[in-house]
Amino acid sequence: AQDEFGNLNYGYANINSVKQEVGNTYGGVSGGYSYVDANGELQQVQYIADGAGFRVADSRLPVFNPELPVAPTFNPEPLVAPTFNPEPLVAPVFTGVAPESVQDTPEVAEAKAAHLALVAAAAAPAERKRREADAAVLDGASRIISAPTP
Repeated sequence: AQDEFGNLNYGYANINSVKQEVGNTYGGVSGGYSYVDANGELQQVQYIADGAGFRVADSRLPVFNPELPVAPTFNPEPLVAPTFNPEPLVAPVFTGVAPESVQDTPEVAEAKAAHLALVAAAAAPAERKRREADAAVLDGASRIISAPTP
């Protein structure tokens, strides 16, 4: 039920569950419900919804165990510095011989040849057919068109 000031009170109870909710339009709502689940355990939920947000306490949520677990002890063996005895570094020596150039595969060579042929064809001067302009346009002729007189 709700009164003229916005206060509300709602609830029900039956053999399987119970619900109660109170609040008002401006201050928020608080309430809770409980029921017996399929395992025969009583599940309870309490909630508050107000300007601070929605907060819930639910029997189905995990519960914090305040007993701290014991940290394992760590007893490492004494550290021993690693030894590093590399072979002496040898600088590369320039022999004056350049490395072999990369060889194109037959497919690449064929594609390059086809591309170069197309580039050469595009660069070659092509014969252009000259269009003829309409003689009337070149002469600057104009016609006066008039509507037929009745």
